[in-house]
Amino acid sequence: MSRRPVVDRTLADDARHIAGTCLAHHLRLLTRVVSRLFNAQLDGSGLTIGQFNILTFLLNRPRASPTNIASALELEKSSVSRNLELIRKNGWIEAGAQGRGQVLALTAAGEVTYREAIARWRKAQDQVQRLLGADASRNILAIARRLEKRRKP
Repeated sequence: MSRRPVVDRTLADDARHIAGTCLAHHLRLLTRVVSRLFNAQLDGSGLTIGQFNILTFLLNRPRASPTNIASALELEKSSVSRNLELIRKNGWIEAGAQGRGQVLALTAAGEVTYREAIARWRKAQDQVQRLLGADASRNILAIARRLEKRRKP
């Protein structure tokens, strides 16, 4: 019979405190819940919320590079590459050469897909705003804008 390890009471108290107050833990949990809600609404559009955000970025910054996308959206390059490959396979973006790199732009099919997904995105946005409440939604956007300004040189 294996013995249960003895946990130092102070360590257990610290762990309970951290579990209840860790901003990283709670923000990650919130992000997963919100992403799941957006993905459920976007289901049927062919896009995930991550892919929708990439297309949004490309519509606002045409001819951006994968590196630009990763930097602006705070994504790992591997995540960007994986999503871009799926988007490209669906014919929603095209790549062009620029120097030694590539630049990306939406195709006509990509614009149609994006346009059709907007109504689904709006439903998700409304659902999440109702879930979080108006004040929390405004605060999240304000914090995000403040962090974006700090990142820009």
